[in-house]
Amino acid sequence: MDRVTCRACGKTVAEQAALQVDGEFYCRQCIHGDVEPVVLYPIGVVHREDDQLCRIELQPFMKRFMHRLEEEQHLTIVYLLHKTRDVKSVFNRGLDGKQVGVFASRTPRRPTPIAITEVELERIEGTTLYVRGLDAFDGSPVLDIKLGYQVLRR
Repeated sequence: MDRVTCRACGKTVAEQAALQVDGEFYCRQCIHGDVEPVVLYPIGVVHREDDQLCRIELQPFMKRFMHRLEEEQHLTIVYLLHKTRDVKSVFNRGLDGKQVGVFASRTPRRPTPIAITEVELERIEGTTLYVRGLDAFDGSPVLDIKLGYQVLRR
């Protein structure tokens, strides 16, 4: 197991107990303080079919939470950015080139790798959802599904 030294406090920790920010390692204690980590259990996993279509395979137990889901056109998918790289605190945003911090962007290079994307529900087969517009990698754990924002704006 590789060990790294925290740039802020000088403590040596396992690399998995640290986060690389702007090319330097910081321990989770310095980044997140004295809070306990949150445990989340995925409800499913993303599988990319092609550039546009994704298949979300939910755990079989999730069937009970899908009542009338097929009637919805837009969903919000909450998922884990499981292949994130190091974090860069300030960068030029791709949308408009404006220099911003992580919290003013949609970058996956975040201190807490959680993402949300609004998708179009194409169809459901059992506990498998076929959606368009999901920008997740193949294998991304799905944490939750919510009604899409477009529906709420009406």
